[in-house]
Amino acid sequence: MRPHARINCAWALVLLLAPLAAHAETYFGFQLGIKDAPPPPLITFQNVPRMVVVPSTRVTRVTDPVCKADLFRFGGTWYAYAAQHWYRADDVSGPYRVLDARKVPRAVLFVPPMHWKHHPQRVQPGLAKKNVAMGAKRVAVAREVR
Repeated sequence: MRPHARINCAWALVLLLAPLAAHAETYFGFQLGIKDAPPPPLITFQNVPRMVVVPSTRVTRVTDPVCKADLFRFGGTWYAYAAQHWYRADDVSGPYRVLDARKVPRAVLFVPPMHWKHHPQRVQPGLAKKNVAMGAKRVAVAREVR
């Protein structure tokens, strides 16, 4: 094999594996790792924050506009999503500790985008509902065509 052919094969292998390496850095669309995480958000409330249960889940979310982070409660633990990282605490007011996305319960990770303030895939509230409705409409049209 010629030397430049070996180099071309090596580059082809690198280019093929590059997307796999990039994909490995996320978990269900969330950034992995805690190494570069900023300090935990300072979350304090003077009164009990406004909360609602996310429909069809056992997850509670804070709807209080004072809280800028996405804040969820599941199984007695609080999970905050801020600055593209996850944090957890035993009390709503902290202290919060950084948490790798793989340690966040799936029930929290899969809260529909419309129930977030800052969903990582940047789906705007209401848009997810519209997309679901449009998908249902496409299915109905497809059934009529048959």
